[in-house]
Amino acid sequence: MIKKTVLAAAILGMGLLHASEVDLVKSKCATCHMLERPTPDMIPTLKAPPMEAVIFHTKLVMKDKEKMKAFIADYVVNPAAEKSVCESNKVQQYGVMPSLKGQVSKEELSKISDYLIDHYPSEAFV
Repeated sequence: MIKKTVLAAAILGMGLLHASEVDLVKSKCATCHMLERPTPDMIPTLKAPPMEAVIFHTKLVMKDKEKMKAFIADYVVNPAAEKSVCESNKVQQYGVMPSLKGQVSKEELSKISDYLIDHYPSEAFV
């Protein structure tokens, strides 16, 4: 019985240490990027482009998942206007995102980019 309890606690602890993709996206991305499709009246109040738009434009420019993952990982830690895949007026409107260097690990970026590429944009957005 004690072995089962220790094993269950270890498994639970590992799960807490390794955040899910959704949790990472919410904690690392949603502080600025809206994860749902915004209504027109929300757009003037947004801090950053909605995630639907960001991934839509990423997929317009890149077709290969590994290239998209590499782009996302690089842009998140080394953002620059000239790297942006969004429309130029969006960079003017929102500015360049702040770097998350030191705030997100490579493993977390891999999970985040997998989730974003697999779940965005929604069919309703396209």
